[in-house]
Amino acid sequence: MNKKYPLQAVYDMRKRAKKSKEQELADAIGRLEAEKRKKHMLIKEKESLVQVYERKRQTWLEPHQETLDVHEMRLRVDELNELKEKILKKQKEIESQDHVIAQSEEEVEKARDALRKAQKELRAIESHYEKWLQEKRKEEARKEQKLLEDFALSQYIRKKDEEP
Repeated sequence: MNKKYPLQAVYDMRKRAKKSKEQELADAIGRLEAEKRKKHMLIKEKESLVQVYERKRQTWLEPHQETLDVHEMRLRVDELNELKEKILKKQKEIESQDHVIAQSEEEVEKARDALRKAQKELRAIESHYEKWLQEKRKEEARKEQKLLEDFALSQYIRKKDEEP
């Protein structure tokens, strides 16, 4: 079996393609996980802003023993409104991040599909390779059998020639 597989270049190419698709899938999953972590961080930031807003709203807008002038009250209301705007902005960032995550999930699915296709193509060439190997082994066995038969025949003929 000294003959090389005729489709070795195709076989090697498909193995490399499969490895490449595995790496692309791993990269896509990594990007998706990073985007999910970013969303989690944005949610934590929003929750923190909401807590600050609620704490300030409760302490500033409740009736106090001290009296506030109009200017001080206006500053506190403006600060609360600014916090509300930050909360709304953070919510929009979270919603935007949801779209980024959806796109990343699509990329992961595309990478999975590409990997499945590469695996299928590799299995096809591996199947062909196995059939080729079996055929080569059968061919070698036939050659060996013929060689043994030729040897046995030559032994028989030599014994016949040696007989008186």
